[in-house]
Amino acid sequence: MAAGNSLCGKRTFSIRVFSNRSSAVASHVLFAIALSAAWIAGGLSARASELVRATDVLRVEPWYGGHKGVTNDNNYSFFSAAGRDFMIVGLEYGPTDDVLARAATLLRAHPNKRVIVAAHCYMYYDHTRLGPGDEYSPHKSHASYNDGEQMWEKLVRHHPTIFMVAAAM
Repeated sequence: MAAGNSLCGKRTFSIRVFSNRSSAVASHVLFAIALSAAWIAGGLSARASELVRATDVLRVEPWYGGHKGVTNDNNYSFFSAAGRDFMIVGLEYGPTDDVLARAATLLRAHPNKRVIVAAHCYMYYDHTRLGPGDEYSPHKSHASYNDGEQMWEKLVRHHPTIFMVAAAM
């Protein structure tokens, strides 16, 4: 990995693929992030029974850490690359304080993992963290949902093991 530009106080990174092994690792990372994003965005089935069956399938995968609740909206998985151990934490749309507290507990339980957070409604299209008054604010859906600025204040800035937030608006 090569260091890139600073964004919101964190370093951004690019992944360079050098071999078939690293290609497989990169594919896993992208799959885990895409899987989190698809569930967050509702791109996969919205029927709870199908989501439960899907998480039952994932549960047998050695890289799958688990999820909170009935769906896979808040999940985590692991991978290793270049001699380092990583964790990907997927957060639901507008995660509540309870969800952010659980994510913080996961991070404290795995202090030696470098962490990628896959989130929705973290960054706004003007390259700032999504905040109050922004057009796509999760507060418009429910007052208890946290926006990007709140995720930063309540979770991301307190955990130096988080080196990337992969986010969709």
